[in-house]
Amino acid sequence: MLNESRTQNFPLGLLSLYYITVAANQVDAFRLRLENLKPVQYDEIYPGCTILYDDETFGFAYFKYFQDKALFISEGKKVIEQQKKNKTFVPKASDNGLIHCSIIPWISFTSFSHATSKHGDPSIPKIVIGKIYKKDDESWMPISVEVHHALVDGLQVGKYFEVMEVLCR
Repeated sequence: MLNESRTQNFPLGLLSLYYITVAANQVDAFRLRLENLKPVQYDEIYPGCTILYDDETFGFAYFKYFQDKALFISEGKKVIEQQKKNKTFVPKASDNGLIHCSIIPWISFTSFSHATSKHGDPSIPKIVIGKIYKKDDESWMPISVEVHHALVDGLQVGKYFEVMEVLCR
């Protein structure tokens, strides 16, 4: 992924967000949500991600999912530019077609506790990626995935990571 980011001139954060979204869309269970206590499967889900502003505050941006990588990234750049210009803090509270994402490129981690809210939907997956680090001449990127265990089991999380490994090589 690092080489692809460099050679294609894709911002690493947006490229990572693209792969997070592609992998989540490929694993059926990641598209499941609880609505009125019943499982509902979305045809397609898209990412919402925190965006850091120049003054070190943050807001949220929502990205339309495009299977075409270059289109996802070019449209994603526009979303980020617009969000930084507007500098709003308006989280979507009721859109179950989301995946909640964060990119924390300053730290690597071995575990992560996701923020929760009594108003948020616990069936929406939360995915965080951290700082890429080198180990044994290979690059590694920490990823934390939190899912609703009634909808997604260890097998599906394992499939998600398998897809991510293939995509990010």
